Amino acid sequence: MGFYGVLIERTHQAWKLRAMTGSAMLAASAFVLPFACSLSPQLTDLCMGASAFFGLVSLILPFAGIRCPSGGAHWVWKAFKQPRIGWFNCKRVIKHVLPG
Repeated sequence: MGFYGVLIERTHQAWKLRAMTGSAMLAASAFVLPFACSLSPQLTDLCMGASAFFGLVSLILPFAGIRCPSGGAHWVWKAFKQPRIGWFNCKRVIKHVLPG
C-alpha cells in the first residue's frame, strides 16, 4: 500500500497530493525567504506574490483535482461540505459508535 492509500495510488491521483505538498512547501519558502535574507523591496514583493500563488495552487489542487474514478465526484470538496460536529457532539458520537 502506498503512502496515500490504495485507492488514491491505484487511480493515479497521488501526484496531485504530492504536488499540493510541494506547492505548500514552495509557498512557505517564498514567504520566509525575504525575512531570512535582506532582499530589496521589489524582490520581497515578488516573493510574497509567489507565496500567494503557490499557496492558492496548494488549496485548489486537492479540491478540484481529486475525483472519484467512477462518478467524477470531487472527494475533498464533498468532505469539506459535510456538516461539522463540534467537540461536545463528537464525544456523544464516539460513545454511540464505541459503546462501553
